[in-house]
Amino acid sequence: MKLKKYIEPVTWLLISSFCGCVVCYFTYPHLITMSLTDQRDVGKVIISLFGTFLGFLFTLLAIIASLSSHQLIKNMTVTGHYTNLMLSSKILSSLLFTVIATYLATLFFIAPQLFAWATSLTVLTMAFGCRTIYKFFLVLNNLHS
Repeated sequence: MKLKKYIEPVTWLLISSFCGCVVCYFTYPHLITMSLTDQRDVGKVIISLFGTFLGFLFTLLAIIASLSSHQLIKNMTVTGHYTNLMLSSKILSSLLFTVIATYLATLFFIAPQLFAWATSLTVLTMAFGCRTIYKFFLVLNNLHS
């Protein structure tokens, strides 16, 4: 029964992975033929953008952790939603770090296939990130009540 709490984040991770693979499949010919300068520009933008997202995620985690005495957070802990939110946050932070590391590798190595794989990973992270950030906003929105 303890594995049941992992079903929702893993399901969304699989859905996000499918979306990333589909996008990579259909854009692969265009990604391979991109110039090296364009690939490096995209990599630099994604690294800075996802680094900022990672900082915001850590800030949200700190805010939620500081509100542990609030009744909503206590109820979330009892029902298991808090564990679900923390697991989703850990997965998202791992994905963000992996994307940053992959784009750093694309800046140092000339490999169009690595850039295509990094693009697929970016789509996966954005799709999973939308779900996780939505969960955070639900919690923050319901704190006042």
